[in-house]
Amino acid sequence: MFKNWPSDAILSYTQAIDNSPLEDRAFVQDVHRKRGFSNFTAKFFMAAKDDALASCSEDAVDETAYYCAGRAAYKLIAYTESQTYFQNALKLNPSDLRYKKELK
Repeated sequence: MFKNWPSDAILSYTQAIDNSPLEDRAFVQDVHRKRGFSNFTAKFFMAAKDDALASCSEDAVDETAYYCAGRAAYKLIAYTESQTYFQNALKLNPSDLRYKKELK
């Protein structure tokens, strides 16, 4: 799909965010989450964390966004911050072993 993954994906997600209607908040949050994982893959850890957190709101929280933010914060050597994100992910999905593993 993307010839130069992940840079093409990041560009496509950015264009989708920039061109989406402001009232379609759920779509924008979903695209932020996807761009966050692309940024993480590209080792743009600050952008990955920012996008992952931008995909969360009080009424729409996805544990995978917290997982991405936690992994990015860990790569940025923000260990306490990463632990908080992993704990948030675990609260939302206590059965996911990935989140428990990251807290060890």
